Amino acid sequence: MVQDDKFGSAIRKMPWISDGGSEQQQKQQLQYQKDAYMHIIKLGKVLAHLRGVVPTWHTQDTEYGYGLPIIEEPDRAMLQLANLARGHALLTGRSYVTVQDISLVVKVVLSTAPMERVSIFDILLANNGILTVNQITEYLNVSEPTARRTMTELKALGLVNMQKLDVVCNDGIIRNSLVITLKEDFNWFLTDEFKTLREGFIIEPTATEEAEEHSLC
Repeated sequence: MVQDDKFGSAIRKMPWISDGGSEQQQKQQLQYQKDAYMHIIKLGKVLAHLRGVVPTWHTQDTEYGYGLPIIEEPDRAMLQLANLARGHALLTGRSYVTVQDISLVVKVVLSTAPMERVSIFDILLANNGILTVNQITEYLNVSEPTARRTMTELKALGLVNMQKLDVVCNDGIIRNSLVITLKEDFNWFLTDEFKTLREGFIIEPTATEEAEEHSLC
């Protein structure tokens, strides 16, 4: 701990990026931290989208409409996630952040958004960024209207593209089905790097309803 000379405070502080090492060591520490913060930027952006507010309503048949989404700027989320990573770094005896601190941040991000959205987002990642409404009803044991509503929310929040495509259904028949695909901006979450950082963390879905009837597609 050192004296906080900048503000003349009596409270001592922990120096960030230790001054005790060589210039080369400090450059290396700064690079480690820069790489870690790049991950935090991605995580902050996806968290802002997952936690956004968007009104949805039933229109006709199984279709849903949506209004203008409210998505906070991710800066505040990034700052809080960076502080979390810094705290973890200090607990492990470092005065700089590395990717070793990001796993905790990943788990927090996947645990602090609406469960329905996060559960579908997680299944979407497990299926290489492509998911049908039928897969959601089966994996999460929810009704098709619930799956469609949440898919519409993810589209409105800018996380996925949604369209109707011909797919082969469980009975072998080709039908026109609702499909979502992860937007390219979030493709990092499909990489092996992200899978490694999450350290096998599993999201436990808690279905709020019993599936009334699973669709074939």
